[in-house]
Parts: sequence; C-alpha cells; structure tokens
Amino acid sequence: MQRVFGVRSAWTLAGERQVPIKRDAHGVPHVYAQTEADMYRGIGNCHGTDRGMQMLLTRIIGQGRASEILDASDDMLRLDRFFRRMNLAAGTEEELTKAPPETRELALAYCAGVNEAFEERPPWELRLAGYRPAPWTPADLVLTSRVAGFVGLAQLQGEMERLLVEMVQAGVPRPHLEELFPGRLQALDTELLCRVKVGERLVPDALRWTNVLPRAVASNNWVIAPKKSASGKALSQLVLRVPRKFGTRCGSSSFPTPCSSRSTGSGGSRPTPMRLRPSSGIHLRPSS
Repeated sequence: MQRVFGVRSAWTLAGERQVPIKRDAHGVPHVYAQTEADMYRGIGNCHGTDRGMQMLLTRIIGQGRASEILDASDDMLRLDRFFRRMNLAAGTEEELTKAPPETRELALAYCAGVNEAFEERPPWELRLAGYRPAPWTPADLVLTSRVAGFVGLAQLQGEMERLLVEMVQAGVPRPHLEELFPGRLQALDTELLCRVKVGERLVPDALRWTNVLPRAVASNNWVIAPKKSASGKALSQLVLRVPRKFGTRCGSSSFPTPCSSRSTGSGGSRPTPMRLRPSSGIHLRPSS
C-alpha cells in the first residue's frame, strides 16, 4: 500500500477478482474492476475512505441520534426531534425488498467496500467521541438517500419558492423573474403571491445543521450550455429544481462545462449507475 501525506494513493481489494485502486495526480481514486460487483465494492471503499465522516454523520442525524452520539445539547435534541418526526428511517428494509435480486447483491458489494474502509481507518473525529460505527448496510443506503433527497430537494425547493414569493412582494420586475426562472412562470399569479403571508421556513432557522452536517448542495453539479441541448436552453443536473444563474461548482472548483463520470468496458462508454464525484474514475475490464 502506498501513501502520500498519510493518504492511501494505491491499494488493492480482494473481491470476486483483484480490485486495484489508484489515485491520480489530483488525488481522485480510480477503481479498476473486472466485474460490476467489484466496481461497487471499490467505489464503496473509496467513499468510506474519503467521505466516511459525511456518510456516518448523515446516518446518525437521519436516525435522530445526534444528541445521543455527538453532543447532548438542546440544539442537537431539537435536531433529533425534527428528524424523528420526519421518520426517514422507517420502512428502509421493506424498500429493499422492491429491488431486483441483482440490485441487492450490488448494494451488498458496495456496503462491503464501505465496511472494509471503516474497519481499517474509521473517521478520527468519531473515534475521539468514542463512537464505533455499526456496519454499513443496504438499509443505510436508503436512509442516507432520503436524507440527501430531503436536504437537496425539499429544503432547496422550499427556499426557492419562498425566494420567488419574497421577490414578487418586493416588486422585482417580471422580466427579471423570467430571467431567473426561464420557462417556469407562465401561470404565475403575482397578485395572489402578493397576498401570501410568508411564515416559518420548511426547515426552521433553529434547525440549520450546516455546522453539523456537511453542506449537501453543489457537491456533484453540472450544466450544459444552451447550444449543446436539443431545446436550445441550458440543462442542469438540478433541472426542474433550482435555477443556476451564478455558475456551477464541482467538488471544490468552478467549472464552465459539464462534469461527468464514465465507466468503460468492452461495450464502449456508458454512464455509471450511481452518482459519483465529478472526476471519479471507474474502469470496467472485460473478464479474461
């Protein structure tokens, strides 16, 4: 195993076949797999290595256990109450039964990769808190996707709707609104919105967890220029959700062009069946 500044730069997992993982000059891990299951195992291991803290915090908070595990403060207790009322952890096992057997097998392979990373080197911040994570399971995939979906869609959608109401009530001209929300305001009733009383936000200010949970926006975002789309309008990863007027961000850098991940094999290039960091590399090699 090679290390650069304490971070693994090359290592190999034992899956159905050997699964080499190597970081490029930018620190992005590339997974070399001969089977789809090994690809998921490798990606799970990379996520557990590079994003283990984020994954575990998301699970802890989604379960409503932050005050139990992290900090027995009033703010954490309010956060736990909020997420327990949301009940995002309910029915995760039942949800898994709806997936085909091959999908469940791939989920298990992904979790095996995550757990290998956690067993070798769990996040040091949680070790200081005396917390030893339970194994990562397919049910945790459902839970964390629900948490991410709520934060990334429900909260942002609510905030954007509130922003639109506040802009209308502040007298922002219709042409400016059309520029910010192109093609979305045909049925906008400004007179009605002017009578709307804006109350508590979808996520109250007292429950802002950005100091606890890593910010869940713009970690995997791209935009396609109008001249490259069939409609002649810009397309975003967050299409139909949040208008992007101020550029996009991929990881820690701004990009003017789309960022994507590709998986290559004997059949040519095809999109990977899971969301990855914009520059993550996955390489499927045909079995010999």
